[in-house]
Amino acid sequence: MVNDNPFKGMKLSEQHTHFETTFEAMPTVKIRVTLNYIKQAGRLARGWVMLVDPLTGHLMQKNRQSTTHRFEDAIKKEIYVPYPMTGEKQADIAWDVVGKKVEELRTEYQGRIHQAEKTMRALECISFAQALDIYIENFLVDYTTSNKVRQTIRNQLKKLANHFGPKPIGEITLRNINAFVKEHKGGNAEDYVKHFEAFLRETAQQIDVPMPLEDILKKRAARRKSSKTDNEKCKRQAMKTEVLPAEYERKLDTACWGNLGDPRWMAVVLIKEGGLQASQATKLRIQDIEADESDKEKVFIRLMREDLNTATRNYTFPLSPFGALYVNEFLAHLRDSYPKERLGGERYLLSADAQGLEPLEETEITSFIRQAGCTETFGYKGRVRLDDGKMFSMGVNSLHQTRQKHLKEDCRFAGDPGAISFMMHRSMGNQVQSDHYRCFTDATGRENLYQKVREDRHGCPEKQERKITRASKKCDGDCTNWKFPGREDKQGDAVSSFVIKGLKAGDVVYIRSTGCVMLSSIEK
Repeated sequence: MVNDNPFKGMKLSEQHTHFETTFEAMPTVKIRVTLNYIKQAGRLARGWVMLVDPLTGHLMQKNRQSTTHRFEDAIKKEIYVPYPMTGEKQADIAWDVVGKKVEELRTEYQGRIHQAEKTMRALECISFAQALDIYIENFLVDYTTSNKVRQTIRNQLKKLANHFGPKPIGEITLRNINAFVKEHKGGNAEDYVKHFEAFLRETAQQIDVPMPLEDILKKRAARRKSSKTDNEKCKRQAMKTEVLPAEYERKLDTACWGNLGDPRWMAVVLIKEGGLQASQATKLRIQDIEADESDKEKVFIRLMREDLNTATRNYTFPLSPFGALYVNEFLAHLRDSYPKERLGGERYLLSADAQGLEPLEETEITSFIRQAGCTETFGYKGRVRLDDGKMFSMGVNSLHQTRQKHLKEDCRFAGDPGAISFMMHRSMGNQVQSDHYRCFTDATGRENLYQKVREDRHGCPEKQERKITRASKKCDGDCTNWKFPGREDKQGDAVSSFVIKGLKAGDVVYIRSTGCVMLSSIEK
C-alpha cells in the first residue's frame, strides 16, 4: 500500500459534501474513491472504491467487451465511512476503510490485474495510440519544460499514431516509418521520427522493459548516415544549408536588373530579399506593396499568414534596399507597359498575362530559380566548385540562407532571434519575448525593422559625390548665416541652412554634397 495517506486534508461536512481521489495502491493497481457526506447515526460518508484500468485510465469493467465504461459495469466496492471519535481524523478513518476494500478488490480480481499489468509492461504488444494515452504526459514532463514544445511534440506523435493505426508497436516495420516520412516529404518528418524514437526509449526505461523497434531504428539511422556520403545527396543538402557566395550573388543581382520586367526575376528578388516562400510570392497582389514615394529604398510587403497560431496574421515587413529599388522599378515598368485600368490593386504582382488575374505557378518559380543558376549566373547545371572544393547549387533554400546571413551580419539581428524569425516568416511559437509578432507590426516596430534593414547595402549602387551647381554665392558684407538656396538634384539633401563663420566681403562659398555630409570651400 502507499506510504502517504491519499485522504490527507479531507473534510466532509454539510458545506463540503463530496470528495474524490485517485491513487496508486500498488504498482499497476490504481484506485478511484468517491465519497459523499451523509447524515446518519454513526456514519460520515457513503461512497465507492473502484479499480482503474492502467491501460486506458478508465474504470475497469466486469465485462471485458464493454466499450462504454459505464459506472454500473465497473469493478467497484461500496463503502461506508464511520464518524470519527474524539481525537480521530476523517482521513485516518477513511484510509482504514478503503484499505480493506482495496485488499478485497485485489484478491477478487487478481487475474484481471495481472493481465492488465502484463499487457501494459509488454510495450510492443499495444498500439502506439494506446501507449500515448498511458505514457505521453510522463514522457513530456521529463523531455521538456516548455509548454509550446510539449504541444508540438504531442501533435507530432498523434499524427504518427494515426498513421500506424491499431497495429501493435512491435509489428511496425521500417517500411511503415519510411512511408510516413515520404508522405510528409519537404516538411519536418524527421523530427517526428526523432520524437517517436525518444518516446519509445524514455517510456521503456520508465517501466523497465526492452525498447521496441530498437534494431529497426538503429538500422535506419545507420542508413541515413551512410547516405550522406552520396555525392548527389551532398549537393542537394548544400542547396539547403549553403549561403550564396558574394561573387555569385553579385552576378545574380546583375542578371535581375538585366531582365527587369520578367515576373520570374521579380520572384527571385522577393525570395532573396524578402525571405518569402515561392507559394507566398505567387499570392502577392499590387495592393500588398506599400511603397514610399519620397524614399525609393523603403518598401513594405503586406503578407497574410493563415497557418500561424497567433492573433496577428496580416502584417508587414520591409524589403532590403536592393529589393525595394527593384520593386519600384518593376512597378514603373508595369505602368509603362499596361493601361491604367489593368493595374488595379487586385492584380497579381507575379503574373505573366496582360490582365494580371492569373499568378505564376509555384513550381514554375522554383524551377526557374534552379534554371537561373544554370544559365545566368553559375554555369553548367547550376553548380560551381567553391574554394574549399565543395559543390554549390542554387535553389530557394540557398536564397533564404543568404537572406538570413544578411540579416545577421549586415542588419545586426544576430542577437534578436525573434526578429529573424519574423523576417524569415517562420513560426514564433517559442519566441515568447517577441509577443507573437505584435512588437514588429505596430508603427514603431516597423520603423525599427526598416532602420536596421536599410543597413544592408548589397546590390545597391554606391552613392557618388554630386555637385550642386547653384550652391555658390558671393558674400556681400556679413554672411555668418548663409541660407542654402534649395535642392537642385533629384535625390537632394534635407538641408535648410548652412552656417559658415568668419566670412568677409568678396568671399565665394562653394557647397558640394556627399551623401548626408555637406562640404564647403571658400575662395577670396
